[in-house]
Amino acid sequence: MSLETNKAIIRRYNEMWQTGEVQIADEIMSPGYIDHSHPEWPAGVEGVKASVRAFHQAFSEIEGQTEQMISEGEWVAFRFTLQARHTGAMGPFPATGKHVVYRGTDFIRLEGGKMVELWSAADTLDWVKQLGGVLHLPKTPR
Repeated sequence: MSLETNKAIIRRYNEMWQTGEVQIADEIMSPGYIDHSHPEWPAGVEGVKASVRAFHQAFSEIEGQTEQMISEGEWVAFRFTLQARHTGAMGPFPATGKHVVYRGTDFIRLEGGKMVELWSAADTLDWVKQLGGVLHLPKTPR
């Protein structure tokens, strides 16, 4: 696949997260797709679909932006920002009504025009704080 074709696949991936159109996963992901950043999610397309559905149940007014995208060989890397309103429960966090921002960088490997693996680095501590989480650090002895 060409580098531009790979980038187009990743743009469809980002579109899926923004719109909630989970059928996009069938088009762009290998049946054995693995998200190495979320080992708690089931492998494959159905795990991604469930995650996208859960995200859309917890958030509305979703806007995604890709700041940079780099493609080389079978790899695409991109930096993203997702903004949304927290209108439903997300894990242990009840809806806050707040506008929240999630930032990260993904590295995706593609084979034969399909996503096969993903690694993500995101500012999850800031995300949890925006959702109302509190960090409790153990006291260190003096």
